[in-house]
Amino acid sequence: MTNLLEQALEENGARHRIGGNFPPEQTLPERLNDMASELLTERDGKFSHPIGIWLSRTALADDDQLETATNFIAKAKALAGRFEAMRVTAKKPHDDAAKTVQTFFRAAVQPLEQAEAHVRGLMGGYQAKKLADARAAQTRASEEARKAAAAAQTAEDVQRAGELAAQATLPVEPIRTQTSGGAMSSMTTFWWSEVVDIDQVPREFLSYDERKVKAYLAGLPKGATPSKPGMKFTETVRSIVRGK
Repeated sequence: MTNLLEQALEENGARHRIGGNFPPEQTLPERLNDMASELLTERDGKFSHPIGIWLSRTALADDDQLETATNFIAKAKALAGRFEAMRVTAKKPHDDAAKTVQTFFRAAVQPLEQAEAHVRGLMGGYQAKKLADARAAQTRASEEARKAAAAAQTAEDVQRAGELAAQATLPVEPIRTQTSGGAMSSMTTFWWSEVVDIDQVPREFLSYDERKVKAYLAGLPKGATPSKPGMKFTETVRSIVRGK
C-alpha cells in the first residue's frame, strides 16, 4: 500500500512539474518587476514628463526655476533612494543572481540620475552666474569706496569712505535656496589646475605633484583666488542638494 501511495505521489509531482496544476515559475526579472511595480509606476507617473522637460532645458532663468530644480532633485533622489533600499533587500537572498538585480535597478534609476546630472549642470550654470554678478557688484563697490576716499573732504566723508571700503571687503555669501517643500540647495566652488608654462611653475610644483596642488587649493582661505606662476586655475561651481 505504501509503495502504491509513493508511486502515485511521484507521478502526481511529475505531472505538476510538466505543467499540470501549477503555473510555470516566474523568472527573476519578472519577480523584481512585480516587487518594484509601485515604485516604477510612481517613477513613470510623476517623473517621465518632468524629466523630459528638464532634459530639454539649457539654462535656468531665475530663482523660481532654481527652487523648482532643487525640489525636482530632492524628490528624484528620494525615489532613487527607495529603489536602492529595495535593491538591497532583493539582492540579499539572491547573491548568486546579484548581476541580474544590479542590472535591473541600474536601469530603473538611470533616468532619474541622468536627469539629476543634467539639472545639476543647469543649477551650477545659474549659480555660477549669480556668483559672478555678486563679485562684479563687490568690485564696483570697492571702486566706489576708492573714489569716495580720494574725494573725501570732511571727517564725515572719511567715515563714509571707510564704511564703503568695509562693505566692499565682505566675502560673497554662498548662494542657498530653501524650497517650500523643505529641500535646500547650496553651492560650493573648487579649483582645478593645468600647466600653461612649465618654466614658470614654482620649484615645489616642478614635478607637478597633483597631490601637492590639491593640498595647496584645499588650504586656501575662504574666498581667496589661487595664483601660481606658470599655472592656470579654473573655478567650477558644484550644486549641493539636501532633502528636508
